[in-house]
Amino acid sequence: MFNPVTEVLTLMNPSAFALWQLCDGETTPEEMVAAVADLTKVDEVEARQDVEKGLSELAVLGLVRLGSENNQHDVDDASPADR
Repeated sequence: MFNPVTEVLTLMNPSAFALWQLCDGETTPEEMVAAVADLTKVDEVEARQDVEKGLSELAVLGLVRLGSENNQHDVDDASPADR
């Protein structure tokens, strides 16, 4: 994934890329968690933790924007960063 704003190339594993693709502005956080749980065969609690961590890491890289209060990164709202 190339970010033209920062001119940084980021290599992602298939799970991270799948999560990034779910950040389409239409997929709900619960749908993201369900998709990750189904894909990785983990329970919902672990899937939620994976989604939160993954979204946080994608946000740090400037690949998604998280909608949250007080800089708390969670799955409340994730959208692509100027795809």
